[in-house]
Amino acid sequence: PEDEISLDVIRKLPEMAFTNITGGEPFIRQDMPEIARELYKKSDRIVISTNGYFTDRIIALCKEFPKVGIRISIEGLQATNDAAPVEELLICFGEDATDSMIKALEYARGQGISVARFADGDVFAMGDGAVSLTFWKNGSADLDINNQSAQTMVEYGERSILFTADMERAGQAALTARIPAERLRADILKYPHHGKKTLYAPFREAVNPRIAIVTNQKVDWEGVTAMAALNLPTYFTNRDGAYLHLVTDGKHWICEYAGRESVGENTR
Repeated sequence: PEDEISLDVIRKLPEMAFTNITGGEPFIRQDMPEIARELYKKSDRIVISTNGYFTDRIIALCKEFPKVGIRISIEGLQATNDAAPVEELLICFGEDATDSMIKALEYARGQGISVARFADGDVFAMGDGAVSLTFWKNGSADLDINNQSAQTMVEYGERSILFTADMERAGQAALTARIPAERLRADILKYPHHGKKTLYAPFREAVNPRIAIVTNQKVDWEGVTAMAALNLPTYFTNRDGAYLHLVTDGKHWICEYAGRESVGENTR
């Protein structure tokens, strides 16, 4: 994609003592060996931060570059994993839609995790029923898989957050055309596709978020720049030494970086 850093750009980088390759997930890139080869001409130490999913690619790279460092995040915070283990996997695409889907289902079944399907408009309750999850999924064959990503509205009391996966403008336009604007409104928007692209304006206006969260480090991508121009408070999940913590009592939100520096943000 045009947003990815090309090999030509990497070749122009200056010499560095240390390089950390991160993402998103770096091993989605098919040219990771070429990237490592170029960076080793410029850097004494290379570390790649990955979720470990593409095992074959990681092993192949390490065989070619035995000094490369691999930093793997397996389960996130141990306390969270212990307190809230995964009991059910909900899917909305076909079981063979992607290689990732096939592997996820194999893992889930191997771990005894049940698998269930959901469809556009389905509503689920969590815990004692006070938390509701509403799913929307575009089904048009004209849309690619990103723009058919399931949208998840999570609501508790008076507060809400909309998770948008990788849906881009075409999907946002389709969703806005069929879901009432007042139903899309949310306090917090998990910004789609790591902040790469600007939002479809009517979709942004319908959601009207008070805060945006980007699953990425702070980058100058089109969507991130657009949020800054709108003066929309934005927080990033990829931040060294800290994790992004969200909590609500159903009336107020607290959004903070925990572990290093706290930044409170209430939406009343």
